[in-house]
Amino acid sequence: MELTKTMKTMLMAIEENGSMTATDIQRTRGISYACIVNGLKVLKNMGLIASKREGKFISYTLTDKGKEVCDCFKKIEEVIKNGQN
Repeated sequence: MELTKTMKTMLMAIEENGSMTATDIQRTRGISYACIVNGLKVLKNMGLIASKREGKFISYTLTDKGKEVCDCFKKIEEVIKNGQN
């Protein structure tokens, strides 16, 4: 399964905020709701996020595996940034 740019954006948003709903992601990242719903399903199936129902909303958090992936993204971005200086 391939991790798309949109899914990476969603992972990093959840990482930055600790927990987010699909609506939170849509509002803060400008991604279509349909893409978010599909992306969250894939991320959950990959074991990168977990979900928890809170009333009528479902919040998403990173799993340990998801945190590791985000850490890798940050390291890659740092290497690229430092390589451009």
